[in-house]
Amino acid sequence: MTASNVLPSIPGQYVAIAIQAMPKDAPPGAVASVEQDVPGVGRVKFTALRMSLSRGRNVHEFWTVESAELVEP
Repeated sequence: MTASNVLPSIPGQYVAIAIQAMPKDAPPGAVASVEQDVPGVGRVKFTALRMSLSRGRNVHEFWTVESAELVEP
């Protein structure tokens, strides 16, 4: 497994924790990173993109994880 291809091997609960750690007040289009320890994988740097979805008058902003890189095993 290469350092740039660890996202498929990370359980969803740890990806969700990383998303919750992202800044809440970032504008759509922003890119942010956060590092966290993932058991069985090591220290991982998650990079996410802030997106928005509008439907009628409602706008929903959310983070989507684009990549996860191994920082240290």
